[in-house]
Amino acid sequence: MEVAKLVLGYIKALIWPVVILVALGAFSGEIRNFLKKTESISAGPGGITVTSGTGKAQTDSTPQKSPPPDVWFSSLESSFQGVACQQRAIAALDAAGFQNRTSGDVSYGYHDQAVGAVWCSAPNKSVLITVAGPYEFSRSTIGVLENYFVNSSLPAPSSGASR
Repeated sequence: MEVAKLVLGYIKALIWPVVILVALGAFSGEIRNFLKKTESISAGPGGITVTSGTGKAQTDSTPQKSPPPDVWFSSLESSFQGVACQQRAIAALDAAGFQNRTSGDVSYGYHDQAVGAVWCSAPNKSVLITVAGPYEFSRSTIGVLENYFVNSSLPAPSSGASR
Protein backbone atom coordinates (compact mmCIF):
# COMPACT_ATOMS: atom_id res chain seq x y z
CA MET A 1 0.00 0.00 0.00
CA GLU A 2 2.88 2.39 0.76
CA VAL A 3 4.42 1.69 -2.64
CA ALA A 4 1.10 2.45 -4.38
CA LYS A 5 0.82 5.77 -2.50
CA LEU A 6 4.40 6.62 -3.39
CA VAL A 7 3.83 5.83 -7.09
CA LEU A 8 0.58 7.86 -7.06
CA GLY A 9 2.45 10.78 -5.50
CA TYR A 10 5.06 10.67 -8.27
CA ILE A 11 2.36 10.52 -10.95
CA LYS A 12 0.57 13.52 -9.42
CA ALA A 13 3.81 15.49 -9.32
CA LEU A 14 4.83 14.65 -12.89
CA ILE A 15 1.53 14.69 -14.79
CA TRP A 16 1.31 18.48 -15.40
CA PRO A 17 4.87 18.89 -16.68
CA VAL A 18 4.27 15.94 -19.03
CA VAL A 19 0.98 17.45 -20.28
CA ILE A 20 2.71 20.81 -20.87
CA LEU A 21 5.57 19.17 -22.78
CA VAL A 22 3.16 17.17 -24.94
CA ALA A 23 1.11 20.31 -25.68
CA LEU A 24 4.26 22.28 -26.56
CA GLY A 25 5.36 19.46 -28.85
CA ALA A 26 1.95 19.14 -30.50
CA PHE A 27 1.61 22.90 -31.12
CA SER A 28 5.28 23.75 -31.64
CA GLY A 29 4.73 24.90 -35.23
CA GLU A 30 1.86 27.20 -34.30
CA ILE A 31 3.76 28.56 -31.30
CA ARG A 32 6.84 29.18 -33.44
CA ASN A 33 4.75 31.06 -36.06
CA PHE A 34 3.07 33.18 -33.37
CA LEU A 35 6.41 34.06 -31.77
CA LYS A 36 7.82 35.09 -35.17
CA LYS A 37 4.96 37.61 -35.52
CA THR A 38 5.22 38.90 -31.95
CA GLU A 39 6.63 42.42 -31.82
CA SER A 40 6.70 42.85 -28.05
CA ILE A 41 5.69 41.18 -24.81
CA SER A 42 5.49 43.18 -21.61
CA ALA A 43 4.29 42.32 -18.14
CA GLY A 44 3.62 44.69 -15.31
CA PRO A 45 1.20 45.45 -12.53
CA GLY A 46 -1.46 46.30 -15.12
CA GLY A 47 -1.34 42.89 -16.80
CA ILE A 48 0.37 41.20 -19.72
CA THR A 49 0.44 42.82 -23.16
CA VAL A 50 1.39 40.89 -26.29
CA THR A 51 1.71 42.90 -29.48
CA SER A 52 1.53 40.77 -32.58
CA GLY A 53 0.96 41.67 -36.19
CA THR A 54 1.55 40.23 -39.62
CA GLY A 55 3.60 43.18 -40.76
CA LYS A 56 2.70 45.23 -43.78
CA ALA A 57 -0.05 43.48 -45.66
CA GLN A 58 0.85 42.41 -49.16
CA THR A 59 -1.66 42.74 -51.94
CA ASP A 60 -1.97 40.61 -55.02
CA SER A 61 -2.73 41.86 -58.52
CA THR A 62 -6.50 41.52 -58.09
CA PRO A 63 -7.70 45.09 -57.36
CA GLN A 64 -11.05 44.15 -55.75
CA LYS A 65 -9.41 42.15 -52.94
CA SER A 66 -8.47 43.88 -49.71
CA PRO A 67 -5.56 42.58 -47.66
CA PRO A 68 -6.57 40.70 -44.53
CA PRO A 69 -6.75 42.90 -41.44
CA ASP A 70 -4.19 42.80 -38.69
CA VAL A 71 -5.76 42.03 -35.33
CA TRP A 72 -4.19 43.44 -32.18
CA PHE A 73 -5.15 42.44 -28.62
CA SER A 74 -4.28 43.89 -25.24
CA SER A 75 -5.48 42.78 -21.80
CA LEU A 76 -5.12 45.21 -18.91
CA GLU A 77 -6.11 45.32 -15.27
CA SER A 78 -8.37 48.33 -14.71
CA SER A 79 -9.70 50.24 -11.73
CA PHE A 80 -12.70 51.27 -13.86
CA GLN A 81 -15.79 49.08 -13.59
CA GLY A 82 -19.35 49.07 -14.88
CA VAL A 83 -20.59 52.36 -16.31
CA ALA A 84 -17.28 54.11 -15.53
CA CYS A 85 -15.43 51.51 -17.61
CA GLN A 86 -17.95 51.85 -20.44
CA GLN A 87 -17.58 55.64 -20.40
CA ARG A 88 -13.80 55.28 -20.40
CA ALA A 89 -14.09 52.88 -23.37
CA ILE A 90 -16.18 55.39 -25.36
CA ALA A 91 -13.68 58.17 -24.56
CA ALA A 92 -10.81 55.94 -25.70
CA LEU A 93 -12.61 54.98 -28.92
CA ASP A 94 -13.42 58.66 -29.54
CA ALA A 95 -9.79 59.72 -28.96
CA ALA A 96 -8.63 57.02 -31.40
CA GLY A 97 -10.97 58.36 -34.09
CA PHE A 98 -13.61 55.64 -34.13
CA GLN A 99 -17.11 56.62 -35.27
CA ASN A 100 -20.58 55.09 -34.77
CA ARG A 101 -19.60 54.00 -31.28
CA THR A 102 -21.82 51.72 -29.25
CA SER A 103 -21.51 51.44 -25.48
CA GLY A 104 -22.08 48.37 -23.33
CA ASP A 105 -20.12 45.53 -21.78
CA VAL A 106 -18.40 45.51 -25.17
CA SER A 107 -18.04 49.05 -26.52
CA TYR A 108 -17.00 49.34 -30.14
CA GLY A 109 -16.67 51.71 -33.06
CA TYR A 110 -15.61 51.88 -36.70
CA HIS A 111 -12.94 53.83 -38.60
CA ASP A 112 -12.71 53.41 -42.39
CA GLN A 113 -11.64 49.77 -42.75
CA ALA A 114 -10.99 49.20 -39.05
CA VAL A 115 -12.98 48.26 -35.97
CA GLY A 116 -12.02 48.80 -32.34
CA ALA A 117 -13.62 47.10 -29.35
CA VAL A 118 -13.19 47.38 -25.59
CA TRP A 119 -14.64 44.71 -23.30
CA CYS A 120 -15.06 45.68 -19.64
CA SER A 121 -15.01 42.55 -17.47
CA ALA A 122 -16.37 43.35 -14.02
CA PRO A 123 -15.60 40.09 -12.16
CA ASN A 124 -11.85 40.24 -12.65
CA LYS A 125 -11.42 44.01 -13.16
CA SER A 126 -9.83 43.56 -16.56
CA VAL A 127 -10.23 45.24 -19.91
CA LEU A 128 -9.70 43.49 -23.24
CA ILE A 129 -8.89 45.85 -26.11
CA THR A 130 -9.05 44.66 -29.72
CA VAL A 131 -8.29 46.56 -32.92
CA ALA A 132 -8.64 44.99 -36.37
CA GLY A 133 -7.77 46.78 -39.57
CA PRO A 134 -4.88 47.95 -41.71
CA TYR A 135 -1.47 47.36 -40.13
CA GLU A 136 -0.29 50.95 -39.52
CA PHE A 137 -3.64 52.15 -38.17
CA SER A 138 -4.08 49.13 -35.88
CA ARG A 139 -0.52 49.34 -34.60
CA SER A 140 -0.77 52.99 -33.57
CA THR A 141 -4.38 52.85 -32.35
CA ILE A 142 -3.95 50.02 -29.81
CA GLY A 143 -1.62 52.31 -27.80
CA VAL A 144 -4.15 55.17 -27.76
CA LEU A 145 -6.85 52.84 -26.42
CA GLU A 146 -4.52 51.31 -23.80
CA ASN A 147 -3.48 54.77 -22.62
CA TYR A 148 -7.05 55.62 -21.60
CA PHE A 149 -7.06 52.74 -19.11
CA VAL A 150 -3.46 53.08 -17.91
CA ASN A 151 -3.54 56.89 -17.50
CA SER A 152 -6.57 57.59 -15.29
CA SER A 153 -6.07 61.37 -15.55
CA LEU A 154 -7.35 61.41 -19.14
CA PRO A 155 -10.90 62.79 -19.33
CA ALA A 156 -13.90 60.51 -19.60
CA PRO A 157 -16.88 61.68 -21.67
CA SER A 158 -20.00 63.13 -20.18
CA SER A 159 -22.85 60.68 -19.60
CA GLY A 160 -24.49 61.53 -22.94
CA ALA A 161 -21.39 60.87 -25.06
CA SER A 162 -22.22 57.39 -26.30
CA ARG A 163 -23.53 57.54 -29.84
